[in-house]
Amino acid sequence: VGVYLEMAKVYWRLGQQHEAAKVIQDALTEFQGTPEEVRIAISNAEFAVQRGDVDGALTLLREIKPTQTYFVQAREKMADIYLRHRKDKRLYAACFRELVELCPTSQTHLLLGDAYMAIQEPEKAIAV
Repeated sequence: VGVYLEMAKVYWRLGQQHEAAKVIQDALTEFQGTPEEVRIAISNAEFAVQRGDVDGALTLLREIKPTQTYFVQAREKMADIYLRHRKDKRLYAACFRELVELCPTSQTHLLLGDAYMAIQEPEKAIAV
């Protein structure tokens, strides 16, 4: 999977978005039904953001379920999109609150605390 994703990134940086999209599609076909399919979907969402398709990226990331391998990374990417591209602190924090609810681990609690600090809400960070 890593080779496909790196190749797609190289094509993208060379300005060959069509070739990058073909590589991503080939990877999706090759790894369909495997845990790595989610990793490819996250990269596909990153490319969508670079194309200016923020809504498409969010749609791709919303489809990733809590039972799937890269769920935490998908929600982190979604939160980043809400903060950087939508400028929505409320939805940014909501992504991390959802992570804590669905996957209550020390890692997700730490991510939630960091998220509150990033949006200047230290009182909420301390409460986590």
